[in-house]
Amino acid sequence: MTSITIMMNDGSTELPRPWNRASSQDELIEMVAHFIGYHTGKTESQATDMIDTSRIDLDAPITRVNLPGGKIVRFYAFKETY
Repeated sequence: MTSITIMMNDGSTELPRPWNRASSQDELIEMVAHFIGYHTGKTESQATDMIDTSRIDLDAPITRVNLPGGKIVRFYAFKETY
């Protein structure tokens, strides 16, 4: 079985920390897009366009979100097989 671990870094720590787990790439997009929409007011389409799934399993964020107040949140995703 494969799942996708979603890691998040909001700048409060040097390394990303676990945020959630998705069972598919579609679920990953849905969860991260919801976070983006909720915190920034972007539409679902705008939020989805911000996510780069080609960066899954790379040491590069799948998206960067500028939150009100100037905080930047980065999301990373890694596949797990078990």
